[in-house]
Amino acid sequence: MFKAPVRFKVDETKAIIIAKIFLDLISHRRWLVSMPEYQLPRNLAHGSQEHALYLTYVISIDYMTNAEKLWSKARGAYELYPEKFTPEKILEASENSLRVFLRGLGARFDSSAAKTWKEVKHCKGHNKTASYKTHLSHLTELCSHIRSFTVILLR
Repeated sequence: MFKAPVRFKVDETKAIIIAKIFLDLISHRRWLVSMPEYQLPRNLAHGSQEHALYLTYVISIDYMTNAEKLWSKARGAYELYPEKFTPEKILEASENSLRVFLRGLGARFDSSAAKTWKEVKHCKGHNKTASYKTHLSHLTELCSHIRSFTVILLR
């Protein structure tokens, strides 16, 4: 079945208004979609390996939980005890102390969550970490393209 090409009428006035809104949102670090994992702990460098590990660990227990509370508690815990999110400290921790910590964060299934956290270190070459670093670089690139697009439209 042959379909005619879709044609769009470009409304430059509306495009400039939208670009200004995007630029304002980006420059004030606000987003159209508020995902709780986008708000990082104050002592965590965006795009770092620690950032990737933090995301990996918390996402691994974000199942059937109140995501807002989980991420809020994880941010607070990371700001006070960043070492608790390192593979070395996780492997040193007893199963019970790790379960208590994860239950405090809001993990619904603390036994399986503790096992998952201990297994993350065993991934060859930190494959999960690498995939999150790739994801972060794509997000950073996307933000850069949006900024460029906005600047072009505002000229």
